[in-house]
Amino acid sequence: MSLVPYRPTEERSELLIIASEITDRKAAQIEIERLTEESFEEKMSQQKIISSKIIENQEKEQSRIAKDVHDGIGQMLTGLKYNLESINMNDIEKTTLKIEHLKELTTNIIKGVRTATFNLTPPELSDHGIVPAITKLTHELGRLTGKEIIFFNKTDFNERLDSLVEINIYRIVQEAINNAIKYADSSHILVLLSHSKNILSINIDDDGKGFEPSKVKKVKNGDGGMGMTFMKERIKYINGRLFLNSELGKGTRVTLNIPI
Repeated sequence: MSLVPYRPTEERSELLIIASEITDRKAAQIEIERLTEESFEEKMSQQKIISSKIIENQEKEQSRIAKDVHDGIGQMLTGLKYNLESINMNDIEKTTLKIEHLKELTTNIIKGVRTATFNLTPPELSDHGIVPAITKLTHELGRLTGKEIIFFNKTDFNERLDSLVEINIYRIVQEAINNAIKYADSSHILVLLSHSKNILSINIDDDGKGFEPSKVKKVKNGDGGMGMTFMKERIKYINGRLFLNSELGKGTRVTLNIPI
């Protein structure tokens, strides 16, 4: 209600009273506030779930690396130590054979270290940028898995990007390739990079069995579903866009578009 005094003439004063019915408007406002609060709480809850899954995944990865180091490299180093201690310089023939065995054991230890640390941040990324890092990634994964993984830099992109942008691009590409290896049952994987003045684009194509993307979106706890969640969170963090195209029996394509 509003009260407005006014004087129609010098001798007379009047009071204008304006009343408005605001019950519906107030009810609508309360409903909007309620829905906004629910939406905020739902988003916070989803973010907590995603954060907890990311932390859980990181812990699993650290445990896996620790297990690889302890069970593989640790045991080989122990064997190397005992072999060195057992060398008898007075027996040249046995010492010669043992040294040959130690050379082989040392080579296996070096391979074990490379394998255990492969999923950590590669030095190529920080030293030379995203293109050399993806080149090394595809080469090593192809060598380790026996898959034909090809990287083609179509437009000869060689620029350096922000370090956080580079590491997130690297992790998304790594996740997409690993998904193609683990779940797609593919034999050929092509990583194609191209760029324009403002956009860096990366396609990861495989010839695997494919799937229905709509069903993956509904996965809450599966590795594949969480892998997609991590990729989407990372691409969102660097203001990029991610597109997923797949069809049963026709392979999968993951496309990244990142602003330069």
